[in-house]
Amino acid sequence: MEVVRKSANPFMLFMTDYRDELAKRGVRNVPASEISKMAGENWRSMSPKEKLSYQVWASKNKSLNDATRRPRAAESRRRARRQSSTPMGRKSRRGRRRSRTSRSMKPMRRSRRSRTM
Repeated sequence: MEVVRKSANPFMLFMTDYRDELAKRGVRNVPASEISKMAGENWRSMSPKEKLSYQVWASKNKSLNDATRRPRAAESRRRARRQSSTPMGRKSRRGRRRSRTSRSMKPMRRSRRSRTM
């Protein structure tokens, strides 16, 4: 089965460039969490004009990705669940209580006194 990835947002594209830039500068042995923190600080300090190139890049990627993307299996399962007879799909069938009409049709339980005699 082919894995279809979601389109990257502008920050993710910036992160890719930022990691490449760090690699060119020779920064090594830095934990990924630290790199993410540094990138986040840089992203927040960037002006909207500087972010614009990443936003345009992301929108182009999104339009290309959406054109070639097939509906995901999870989405089709969700759609099938919505069309099923129960309101919440399979989960509601597991622990559901019987309706009032089916309970009233049951034979009445005998009292303890009548069982012991």
